[in-house]
Amino acid sequence: MYRIYCDDKTLHDVRDEEYQLITPKISLELNKTGSFGILPSHPHVNDIKKLKSRLKVYDVDISDSGEASRLLYCGRSITDQRDFEYTGRITCEGELSYLLDTIQRPHTYGSQSGEIHKADTNIVIFKRLIEEHNSQVEKEKQFEIGIVDIDSVEIKTLATNYETTWDFINTNFLEKYEGYLRVRYENNVRYLDYVKQYGKVSTQAIRFGENLLDFQKYVKAEDIKTAIIPIGAPIGANNVTIKTAKDTMERTIFTAQRQLSFMGGYVIRWIFPILIIQTPS
Repeated sequence: MYRIYCDDKTLHDVRDEEYQLITPKISLELNKTGSFGILPSHPHVNDIKKLKSRLKVYDVDISDSGEASRLLYCGRSITDQRDFEYTGRITCEGELSYLLDTIQRPHTYGSQSGEIHKADTNIVIFKRLIEEHNSQVEKEKQFEIGIVDIDSVEIKTLATNYETTWDFINTNFLEKYEGYLRVRYENNVRYLDYVKQYGKVSTQAIRFGENLLDFQKYVKAEDIKTAIIPIGAPIGANNVTIKTAKDTMERTIFTAQRQLSFMGGYVIRWIFPILIIQTPS
């Protein structure tokens, strides 16, 4: 059987009618941030906080010798829908989505850069990217670097420029080098593996029932930005930064993930969940 928890509070347990969900479902994909939907109608419906609560699904085996459980899924809520009877649908994404919450600041890696003999292979650069991710988020979103068994390849030059960690890894690693990202728990430590062989994989969906929503309130967390990054117009090989900007434009300054943002005369583009603000050339 399966049990579902939200921040250690029981959401689903078939042994208790009060704590059962409507159509909980899991869908897992390789190298995807992933999602699953649940329809809560029990006392903890208000305890699920978008982007904050951690939802866990366990595969539980009960026998005469006792109970054994295996963590099947861990993620966070990103959307919720509720009808006038308060029947709700919660959609979640897996822990790889934490890589969407950080950016890779401008830096050049590779054997033709200042990182020669230090970060000039795909494996070492990958580890440095995860270290940069960890430096920007709280412990609950950090990864210990686990098994990395992809083929080592020398990189001549590879530059980051405010991409989200997930987008940069997906484009420059997963699409180029054979392998998969895998979140793995061992002794309550969250590891991020980059492996050529994922292991046992099942694409089977888990469903417990059906439900119909006739009136919906739809709230999405996709409009919430975890960082706002200002990028000035390019001058030579570099962009203007807040430190180098000398204009007298009125600015609204606030801190967001160790960055400062100011508005006025800027081109705005969105890279979920990062907001990029750039001056026109």
